[in-house]
Amino acid sequence: MEMLSETARPSESDVPRLLSVHKQMAHCREKSIELYGQAHAVFVPVLTSDFTQADLDYAKLIRREISWGQYAESTMQRTERLFAGLRDANDQIRLNLQNAHEYELEQRRVAAKAMDDWARKARAAMPVVTTCTWSGSFITCSSI
Repeated sequence: MEMLSETARPSESDVPRLLSVHKQMAHCREKSIELYGQAHAVFVPVLTSDFTQADLDYAKLIRREISWGQYAESTMQRTERLFAGLRDANDQIRLNLQNAHEYELEQRRVAAKAMDDWARKARAAMPVVTTCTWSGSFITCSSI
C-alpha cells in the first residue's frame, strides 16, 4: 500500500532497467498465452487485452509520464480486471459445456424416439405370411 502513495517518477537511470525487465517479461507472456490457449481459446483475448494495457501503462512509466504510485494503482486495477475476465471466461466455458451436454442429451432422446418410431413402423409395414398345415384333426400355423 505504501507504493500507491509514491509520487516519485522513475529516474533516467531506472529506464534501462525497466526496459530490460519488460523484455524479460515477453517470454513469460508468450508462455502464458500458449498455456491458457491450450486450456481454451476464450482465455487468449483476455490475456492479450491485459498485456496490451500493461504495455501502455509501462510505456507511460518509462516515459516518466506517471509516478510509481500511479503505475501501482493502474496495475492493481488492471489485475482486478484480468481476474474478473478470466473468471468470466471460465464461466462461459462452463456454461457452454453445460449447454453442450444438455443439447447432446436432447439429441440422444430425439434419436432414441426416432429409432423406436422407425422400428414400430418397419414392423407394421412388413407383410405377414402365415402358413398353416393340417395334420389329421389338428391345424398348425406359423407366421413370418
